[in-house]
Amino acid sequence: MSRELLKDYAFCVLYTDMMNPTSNKIYREIGYEKIADSVHLGFDKSE
Repeated sequence: MSRELLKDYAFCVLYTDMMNPTSNKIYREIGYEKIADSVHLGFDKSE
């Protein structure tokens, strides 16, 4: 999928669980590199 996206776009992004060493090793092997950490925030709508 990444290869297909890169035919039309300059880059693509993969969000992954950094605590999973197996999948992250595979992602590095196929050319992905860590560029940033992200945070998911949730807000309680009841207030």
